[in-house]
Amino acid sequence: MGQTVPASWHSFITEVISSQSNKAVEIIVKDRHYLMMLAYIEGFNYVNIYGADITESKHSDKLLKFYTEELERSNKDLEEFAYLASHDLQEPLRKITTFGDLLIDTSLSMDKKGKDYVLRMQKAAKRMRNFIEALLEYSKISKTQKQNEMVDLNLIVANILEDFEGQISKYNGTIHVESLPTLEGDLSQFQILFQNLISNSLKYQREGIAPVLNLTSSYSSEMGKWTIEVADNGIGMEEKYFKKIFKPFERLHSQSTFEGTGIGLAICKKIVQRHHGSIMVTSELQKGTTFKVSLPKKQPTLPT
Repeated sequence: MGQTVPASWHSFITEVISSQSNKAVEIIVKDRHYLMMLAYIEGFNYVNIYGADITESKHSDKLLKFYTEELERSNKDLEEFAYLASHDLQEPLRKITTFGDLLIDTSLSMDKKGKDYVLRMQKAAKRMRNFIEALLEYSKISKTQKQNEMVDLNLIVANILEDFEGQISKYNGTIHVESLPTLEGDLSQFQILFQNLISNSLKYQREGIAPVLNLTSSYSSEMGKWTIEVADNGIGMEEKYFKKIFKPFERLHSQSTFEGTGIGLAICKKIVQRHHGSIMVTSELQKGTTFKVSLPKKQPTLPT
C-alpha cells in the first residue's frame, strides 16, 4: 500500500510475536478497506504482513444484505396483505349466501328461473370462499414458524389413507405403500403435503379405471436426501404443464370436470422448499402421474 505501519499496529505485532501465532486485522485507509494478515515466521522471530484490498467485497456484502432485507420485508408485506384481504373478503361473501337463502325462503312470487339465478349466485360465492380459504392456507404456511421434530411418514400416510377410506372404497381403489422414512420436519406441514399429493392422485383418475397409487421411497447417500414418490394411474398431463401446476390457482381442467381451487400443489411446493427439499413431477397422458419429493433426513442447522 506504500504506507508506513501505523503505531497502533505495534501492539498487534508484539502480540503475534509473543504468541507465535497469526492475526487478521481489517483497516480503512482513505475510504478503502484492507484485510491485513500478520504471520509469525517461526525460527526467525519476525512477522510478515500481507494486505488485500477488500473494498469491492465489502460493498457487495452490503448490497446483498440490503436486497435480502428488502426481499424479506416485501414477502412479509405481501403475506400480511393476502391474509388481511382474505379475512375482509369473507364477510361480504357470507352475507351474499345468507341473503340468498332468505330471498328463496321468503319470496313467494319468485319463479323457477329467479331461484336458479339465486342458486347460481350462491354457488359462485361458495367457490369464491373456497378460493379465499385456500389463499389463507397458502399464506399461513409462510407465516407459521416450523416446529421441527422427527416424523414417521408411515404414520402420516396411514392416517391420511384412513381419512380417504370411503373415497378409495367407492372407486375400488388400490394403495401400495412401501416402508417410508422418518424425517425431521414440521408434523402438521408434512400432513398437509402428503394429504394434498394423495388427494390429487385419487381425484384425477380415468373414467372407468380403478385408481392405483404407489408410495415408495429411496435414499441418495450422494445427495444426503430421501425421495418419496407418489405415483398414480390417472389421466396424466402434458410436459408443458409440469411447472405450471405448482403455481397458485393454476388449473388444467374446468371446475365442472374436477372440483378444487388449484392451490394444493402450490402449498406442497412451499412446504417442501421450507424443508430445504425439492418437488418435481413426471407424467404421461392417460397413463398416470408421479410426484417426487426429495427431503433431507435432518434439517440444516442455521449458523449462530
